[in-house]
Amino acid sequence: MAEEDRWDKIRGSILPITMVIAFFYLFGWLQGDTHDTYLLVALLAMIPGSTFAIYIWFCTKKTVAPKNILTMYAFLAFLMSVAWINWTSNCVVDLIVIFGFITSLPQALLSLTVLAWGNSLGDMSADTAMTKKGFGEMAVTATMAGPIFNILMGQGLSSVATIFSTTESKLKAFIPYSIWMLNNDRTPMLNADGTKIFNKVAVLPLTLLCSQLVILSILMVNALKHKFRLNFRYSVIGAGFYLVFTTFLIIYSVTAKISTSS
Repeated sequence: MAEEDRWDKIRGSILPITMVIAFFYLFGWLQGDTHDTYLLVALLAMIPGSTFAIYIWFCTKKTVAPKNILTMYAFLAFLMSVAWINWTSNCVVDLIVIFGFITSLPQALLSLTVLAWGNSLGDMSADTAMTKKGFGEMAVTATMAGPIFNILMGQGLSSVATIFSTTESKLKAFIPYSIWMLNNDRTPMLNADGTKIFNKVAVLPLTLLCSQLVILSILMVNALKHKFRLNFRYSVIGAGFYLVFTTFLIIYSVTAKISTSS
């Protein structure tokens, strides 16, 4: 809808009426205790949306896109794309959880392999295509910017949303991470002999963090040694380290018999 050659007056007239309720539905705001409030807001938003839809239907041409409206539709398309990505991501996570229960594989292992590879294959294809066309700097920047955005924005915003959306105490609002099993009050669980219970799942993200530091160190050595030019040998070394770390974590996850509920 945001492109001139794909303009359709019928869809352009329907979009202002249904966009708000679709946006709320994709984010899951029409469920839970506050669904009545969001549903009322969505229904009220249909009133100005209907007025705008009437304007588009009677004051625009069928195949010629109005440029002043396309700018606004481009912004709305960005918002709706975020909503669809959120909804699709939730579906993918739910499917992975179900797959973990069926196969008895730990969810951390599925996130390490299935979810991580599915999330990165598109970026790898795009970066490869850009490199073949001569835009190596753009590909390298995208390779570094993607994980940074995921860690800082993805993990950061989700953590903030979790903290502010909880109705429990502030101690329970934090997302715990520890190499020891934790109680609800974030104190380590103890065995009968008083020793702390080791959290087998924590090995996966901890190893990934260490391996990421190794890969970044390899990239830094490559940049300093070859005057910030990529070298095939260091690229092979980096890929080899990834295969070694990933293989180790997969074998560990299977042999350690990490339960799906841990």
